Amino acid sequence: MPAYDYKCTSCGTVSEVFHAMSESPVQRCPRCGGEMRKVPSVPMIGRGATVAVRRRDDAAKAESDMRSDLRENYGVERVVPFGGRSLPEVYNDVKGSGSFVNDRMQSESERHGKRREAARRERRRTAPSRIPKRVEAVRERAARKAAEKRRIVLG
Repeated sequence: MPAYDYKCTSCGTVSEVFHAMSESPVQRCPRCGGEMRKVPSVPMIGRGATVAVRRRDDAAKAESDMRSDLRENYGVERVVPFGGRSLPEVYNDVKGSGSFVNDRMQSESERHGKRREAARRERRRTAPSRIPKRVEAVRERAARKAAEKRRIVLG
């Protein structure tokens, strides 16, 4: 069924209505109850032609922008709204307490860096004891391969 755009003559609300081409239904405004009249709309050519599709695309773009802003400016990798809250509400909360989020992310990064540096120091400290064992194991394997090549099979 095709979609038609209707505009309220009283308050100007625009709605998209699906009905058969042969029908000409009388529409009432969902907001004020006034009469709605069919208005010319953009023909459906590809994506984004209808009002509902444009609104959905705009909402998806706004959500994507919010998520990328949180990731780039606040270090929040993943946002999962819960408790009946929407992404815009969570976004506004993070922006309102953004310095707290940034400080926490910075402290976590520093703590992770300290742990990584401690592990690196420990590997360097124990490296001299590990290297001779590795070298010895490599030499033993090479000697076994060489002995295998020299072996004479009498049959």
